[in-house]
Amino acid sequence: MTIDRQEEREIMEFAVNQGLTMDEGLAILVRVCQERNYTLERDIETRAFEVLTQFATNDGKIDKKFFFDAVGIMQNMSKGKLSEVQCQKKAKQIVLDNNWQIKTGLFGPDWFKKI
Repeated sequence: MTIDRQEEREIMEFAVNQGLTMDEGLAILVRVCQERNYTLERDIETRAFEVLTQFATNDGKIDKKFFFDAVGIMQNMSKGKLSEVQCQKKAKQIVLDNNWQIKTGLFGPDWFKKI
């Protein structure tokens, strides 16, 4: 199971309303997720960032294969909660936020623009 950002926000609001600090609430949430084999969407995005960073270290560019490898990792980690399209959009945002370039192939970066 994956806990998305909205669900995490609601859980944290509940924790704060019960008198916990944000750090205490997050620590409990993380522990429960580990115990029950749940994944936080924030962890999926962090892992995608790490993977894309590694792919971009060679020449600062992300090619199509590596981009979709990162999307696949995100989908696997989400255990079906995030669709391929959602993962593509999240990965694209990570690339844009970090000003990484897209490696162009024979037909250019149209594949990236279509996401």
